[in-house]
Amino acid sequence: MNSALDQLIDASNVAMNEEDIREALCAFTKRCAFDWFAYVDMTFPFGAAFTNFPEAWQDEYSACGYLQIDPVMAQAQRLMRPFAWLNAPTPGADRNVRQFWDGARRHGIGGGVSIPIRCPFGNFAALTFAARDWPHIKSPLDEFKAIAAVAFVHARIVACRPTTLKAPDVNLSAREVECLAWASLGKSMAMTAELVGMRPGTVKFHLDRARMKLGAYNLTNAVYQATRQRLI
Repeated sequence: MNSALDQLIDASNVAMNEEDIREALCAFTKRCAFDWFAYVDMTFPFGAAFTNFPEAWQDEYSACGYLQIDPVMAQAQRLMRPFAWLNAPTPGADRNVRQFWDGARRHGIGGGVSIPIRCPFGNFAALTFAARDWPHIKSPLDEFKAIAAVAFVHARIVACRPTTLKAPDVNLSAREVECLAWASLGKSMAMTAELVGMRPGTVKFHLDRARMKLGAYNLTNAVYQATRQRLI
């Protein structure tokens, strides 16, 4: 697996588009006896995925909101280092978590390896490789090399945005965009109200609506998310 990581680093470094990245990930997946890969970037609101998991599992994952309770992603965020996982019954697990594992099992997902990396402003991304049956890894995983490989993949995917990531559509109103734009320039709600001819309470209403639509936890994060998605 470690020699395959070298090849993934090289291939990611020269990738020019989505197809190059997908080809590199598919080659690594096959060489290491995995069946699927999934890159999840939590710097996007609600997460954004680049994956070859079965379409039926992707649809169920999205429809059931599994990202919010995904135990693999939760462990990735908690550990922030590479780890192996197995789809096995966990005594005392939450009902929603059991539903997640049952769904994964129905689609043949038996176990895998996840490699998280830290991203700016407390966010993270993770690259997961999964298999129907747990593959036999002959040599211990070089954690530093694995993290480096994911960092290269992350950098190339970011460079290829927005076409490579499937993020939910965010439809901001003209007023919400306007208020966010002024906020991005450092204007207070009172100053924005004066500039656009509204009451401060109305500006706050539009900013709160925009924040909820973007899945942001405060105004600063809302401006950050809107800027990343080129909405302002």
